[in-house]
Amino acid sequence: MKTTPNIMYFTLPGLLPENDDLALNTQFSTLTHFSYREGRLLILAEEQFESGELRLIEAILNAYPHYCPNEVLLANCENLTDEFSVQYFRRKLKQAILDGSYMQYVQPLKLMLIAISKKLGEFNLGLYCLLETGYVLRKGNQEVTRKTVR
Repeated sequence: MKTTPNIMYFTLPGLLPENDDLALNTQFSTLTHFSYREGRLLILAEEQFESGELRLIEAILNAYPHYCPNEVLLANCENLTDEFSVQYFRRKLKQAILDGSYMQYVQPLKLMLIAISKKLGEFNLGLYCLLETGYVLRKGNQEVTRKTVR
């Protein structure tokens, strides 16, 4: 990943063609898919994100090719990225699983991720839900799907 002030670049091997990149512009809250073809730079798609969505997509892109844990996503929702905050949300998630309130606890996060997944469809990308674990970026623009990880 290359970085310039306010812009992070992602190559996403396996998801994007070899000469394509994504640029996440934190100043304008945009994600742009661009390609170098025949010596020219082409913009293929661009989407704008709300500030909370932007923090989540940044965490997901930074985690690729691995999944982004739910506790990291929840911390990013609150604009908290330190390890103490991630551990706090990890404990909260475990407690929610134990007391049966997990789905209610993560519902606001899930709604944001559904909105993000719809926007990622413009890039032929989507999110794959690892049930009670996290989300991973994947090829395709289907709705958020789920898989149980044990």
